[in-house]
Amino acid sequence: MSNQFYLSPLILVFLPFVVVAQESPENFQAARTSWGDPDLQGIYNTATITPFERPEELGEKAFYTPAEVAAIEADYSADFAAQGEGDTGTYNEFWYDAGTKLVPNLRTSLITDPPDGQLPAITDFAQAKLADRTLLQQESGTDGPEMRPLPERCMFWPSTGPPIFPTFYNNNYRIVQSPGVVAIHAEMIHEVRIIPVAERGTSEHLPEAITQWVGDSRGYWDEDTLVVETINFIDASKNELGPPGIRSIRGVGANNRVIEKFTPTANNLLMYEFTVEDDETFASPWTAEFALHASAGPIYEYACHEGNYAMRNVLMGARREEREANED
Repeated sequence: MSNQFYLSPLILVFLPFVVVAQESPENFQAARTSWGDPDLQGIYNTATITPFERPEELGEKAFYTPAEVAAIEADYSADFAAQGEGDTGTYNEFWYDAGTKLVPNLRTSLITDPPDGQLPAITDFAQAKLADRTLLQQESGTDGPEMRPLPERCMFWPSTGPPIFPTFYNNNYRIVQSPGVVAIHAEMIHEVRIIPVAERGTSEHLPEAITQWVGDSRGYWDEDTLVVETINFIDASKNELGPPGIRSIRGVGANNRVIEKFTPTANNLLMYEFTVEDDETFASPWTAEFALHASAGPIYEYACHEGNYAMRNVLMGARREEREANED
């Protein structure tokens, strides 16, 4: 399947964070809150150079060796150091904050299932939805601000979650807990997801007619693992389906569901796993995992619209093209 995806001009500000993760001890015991739940609180960074899908040339190779990891990270660091700052108004590797390390479990892709490390095939239904969106964008993409992509409008960025996944920069999240509630603040477009946590099977989701940008999340504890199930995603964000980065990967189906697992495996490390279930979009459910590394904050304000003239310029340019076409 071939679709056109693009990165609209955005004015984004990011600051580097110091990663302070460490290896997991053999008999690690998660810290507890004062009310007895596993303590997940802190600021975490998801940046990694491990690709979302396994490179095709690796075939069935699911893990790198430690020597291969060292070589890959050294090569990446050398390439990064050779990058210049770029010209004003442009981005290159110097300005990105996508990490310098592979995931700590040495996997060759973030996707763990299917075993080939690739996203499952997209259904005919989903392909038709993508084709309709592409046609609408071509015909009406500059009619007004409501037709512009959601990230450009600073309304939604897919890496906010669920599911969470690494992106170009601003890969920072803060987790805060109180009895019966976990809150996850994403740096990118400053969304805060409020997750009620109760005994498994005792918390009911909102009625399906009530949809939200980040869906309706409900959590429960499975020993030291926080399991979160999210449904009721707003249709507008489903229409942003596409490759990870600035596109959504949660699916376009009416009953799509994301299941997340947050597991502390060291004092400075959470392992994060998610499964996407949407048979209207994907040929089968699929799962990915990576590490959330403790990071020295704070998280600074994400001010998406400040100084961003892209929207006005895009629409002004379109109106000028229309005038010139009428004059001809």
